[in-house]
Amino acid sequence: MIRAAHIVWPRTTKLSRTLHVARALRSILLSMGFQAKLTSTQPQHISEGDLLISPSAMKKRDWATTIFFCMEPFRNPNKPGPYANQVRRMRRWCTSPSRWFDAIFCHDVTTMMEFQQFDVPAFLVPIGYHESFEVHRPAHIWSEGVFFIGSQTGMRNEIVTACGGRYVTRRDAVKACLHAPGIHLAIHAGAQSFDSVRIVSLLLANKRCVLSDTMARWSPLVPERHYYVASHRYMPHVCRDLMANPDLRNVVAQKGHEYVKTRFRLDDYLKAALREAGVLEG
Repeated sequence: MIRAAHIVWPRTTKLSRTLHVARALRSILLSMGFQAKLTSTQPQHISEGDLLISPSAMKKRDWATTIFFCMEPFRNPNKPGPYANQVRRMRRWCTSPSRWFDAIFCHDVTTMMEFQQFDVPAFLVPIGYHESFEVHRPAHIWSEGVFFIGSQTGMRNEIVTACGGRYVTRRDAVKACLHAPGIHLAIHAGAQSFDSVRIVSLLLANKRCVLSDTMARWSPLVPERHYYVASHRYMPHVCRDLMANPDLRNVVAQKGHEYVKTRFRLDDYLKAALREAGVLEG
């Protein structure tokens, strides 16, 4: 049974949001009795028992990797897409005699099923609640409004503007935003799943009212109870209604927070996946 994990966090702009997830994984593994080290570099020698959370880490062919934590929504390798080549490589690495990965942990069901159809050992580990995701109240709290944390795209720009919202892209502004009253938009790009890092680990963990453009098709989270959902066309209308009803926002935000804190926890999913992958006994 493996008792050590080397968590490799990618220091890239695109995946910089994974740092708090890497820290949470380390904390959970330490609590389970593992030796867990976190690094943002690419060391020359990584021992058996590594836990990677970035596709960029797969470029190093001399790594003896045990588990890959897939933070990106990979598409079917038979269709054109930005991750098609990486899916093909991962399929080859997982099914070859040398088998780089003992398992792949996926944060959404769609990605897990895509790997499983190619006989890749994939297991579900959604980015659920962890205590470290709750942000301490900053000295300065923003006034009430509509906010979106994430990168800018043409489609997102249109929606955020129509909702009278504010973009939050700087990391040093995220903490203040997570305590700002109002509505927090979740506008997904392409095939991204609802239960992304932005939804569960940041917003619901901090009792924010979430308005998403995507329903959680497989998740136990329930629309109108734990979060709100609306199409792009109706998001501005729903924003106006919710801004006029703070009680509705607060009730749903509180229920969403209570649910993820008790029933949608990262440590529970990680432990279950480690057992399924044969890394943990019992």
